[in-house]
Amino acid sequence: MLSGLFTVASSVFLFLFLLCLLSYFRVTTNLGKRLLSRVLFALLLATLVSVGLKILYPLVIFLLALAASATRESRRKKTQDQ
Repeated sequence: MLSGLFTVASSVFLFLFLLCLLSYFRVTTNLGKRLLSRVLFALLLATLVSVGLKILYPLVIFLLALAASATRESRRKKTQDQ
């Protein structure tokens, strides 16, 4: 039971770290740093895939937050247009 909780916690951390690396891809222009960050991204993604179904928890939370953010943004635009 306890090891399962640690696995879920580590998958959440890895997922957040992958999101940070994705944002770093967009910001950096140095070719060496981009290459190194992509290699690290691939390694972390492989580690995250090996977790199995425990990846679903951070993925579902991320998708729910993304949907809530998109809904809030569309409501905000509708009220600004009026």
